[in-house]
Amino acid sequence: MCGGPEARAVTHKRGARRYDQGPEAAALARGPGEKGDAEEDSGAPVTKGFLTSLFDSLRMDLQELRKDISQEMRDLRADITSLGERVLSMEDNKISRGEEVEQL
Repeated sequence: MCGGPEARAVTHKRGARRYDQGPEAAALARGPGEKGDAEEDSGAPVTKGFLTSLFDSLRMDLQELRKDISQEMRDLRADITSLGERVLSMEDNKISRGEEVEQL
C-alpha cells in the first residue's frame, strides 16, 4: 500500500490551515468529481494514518474555534450589557430633566 508520511498541518500568516500531504491531500481537497493536475492525480490511496491525523487536526481546529467563539460571545454580551446600561442612564438623565423618553 502506497502512502506518504503523516499529514502536517501548515499554519499560514492569517492562521488558516492547509494539509500538506501531496496527492492524498490533493484528493481530499478536491470535491467529488473534480479532477486535479496530472501530478496531483497519482491515484495514491488515502491511508488510515493520514485520515486519523487529518481528523485529529480538524478536531483540534474545531476546539480552538469553539474557544474563540465562546470568547467572542462573552465579549458581545459584555458590550450589549454596557450599551444597555448607557441607554438606561441616558433615559434616567432625560427623565430627571423632565424630557420625554422615546419608547423603543
